[in-house]
Formats: sequence, structure tokens, C-alpha cells
Amino acid sequence: MSKNGSIYKPPSSDLKTEEIIPLSYVNGPLSSKKLRFLGWISVFSALLSIPIIGITFINGLESANELYPKTTRILEISSTIIWVYLLLSFKVFINYRFEVTSVNRHLNMIILLTVLMTICSILYGNDGGGSKEFDIHDTETISMLFLFVLLGIVTILFGKRLLAITSNFHYLRLFSLVNIAMGICLISIILLLLIVPLGIAYDILLALISFTASRELEMAQNA
Repeated sequence: MSKNGSIYKPPSSDLKTEEIIPLSYVNGPLSSKKLRFLGWISVFSALLSIPIIGITFINGLESANELYPKTTRILEISSTIIWVYLLLSFKVFINYRFEVTSVNRHLNMIILLTVLMTICSILYGNDGGGSKEFDIHDTETISMLFLFVLLGIVTILFGKRLLAITSNFHYLRLFSLVNIAMGICLISIILLLLIVPLGIAYDILLALISFTASRELEMAQNA
């Protein structure tokens, strides 16, 4: 036990200063293996972005081939399921590790909006393949833009909530800034292309947070 009463002294390479690890977190629903699994799922999510980008691009060129839009839909649904799992798991981590529940409402909204956008993308998709013409007066386009902007606002608020957490946990601040940047891109609409690299950075940072948390929790439980 450390001098200030902490049951665990975090490794200096991952946490800048000594922090008290809540017992509710050490004895909570998360385990080192679960956090490690969450990290690898985050890595897989980042890798999944590559075929989604490639097939979406091909889909815009090969309008006569019906295979590409169907494959894109399968990848979109798979990506959304993984995304929801990651966010739900991250919510549990934030609740127990930092004893913060103020992010729950924002995360729930992000999950809801992400699912709605996936459903709209499937319903409004072009079955014949190819890229669908953008029409600002189209009801489908307006509804998607509304969801983009709303998701952007909630994502920025979520990032700001994370920044407010008083912790030196490694990668958390950078993860918060990436969330804010993604929200700005969603609201601006014209910066939507930046969502792709930011989304990959999001997954990688979430993986690093998960691996760090896994190592930290394992050492705390063995202390």
C-alpha cells in the first residue's frame, strides 16, 4: 500500500501521478481479460474501416454490380454492432474507474443516433449500386443531415465531459479531443471526410486505453 493510502500505485509509464483506484472498480464487473478483449475489438474495428472505405469507393464506380452495395450494408451493420458494444463497455469502464456517470446520457444518445443513422443508410440506400445524387431538398438527405448535426453536438458534449474528468489516465485526454474533433466535423458537414481518419484514431486510442486499463487492473487486483 502506498503512503497516501492507495491500494495500488500505477506504473509511471501509463499514469503521470499516483491515483487512488476505486475498490468498486477493482472488485467490479470488469476484469483484466474483458478489458484486453475490448482492446482487441477496438483494433478490429479500426481494421474494419479499411474494407468499408474500399468497397464504398468501388460501389461508386461499379454501378452495375449488385454485390458491392450488399457487401457495404453487411459491413455497415457489423461496424454498428461493434461500435455499440465498444461504447457500452466504455461506459462501464468510465462509471467504475473514474466513478463518473455524467457521460451516460451522452453515450446513450450517441448509441441511439448511430443506430438510427445505420437504419436510415440502409433504408435510403441505392439498391442499384453507385453513389446517390445529393439533393438538399430531398427529405432523406435532410433527415440524414439532421442526424449528422445532432450526433456532432452530442459527441462534442461527450468529449467535454471526458475532459472534465480529473485524472491523468494515459490517452484519456487525447481521446476526449478526438471526440470533440469528430463532433466538429459532423456539424460542419463539409469536413465529413475527416471522420474516416478520426474514426480510426478513435478506435486505436480506445484500444490503448483498454490495454492500459487491463494492465492497471491486473496489477491492482494482485496488489
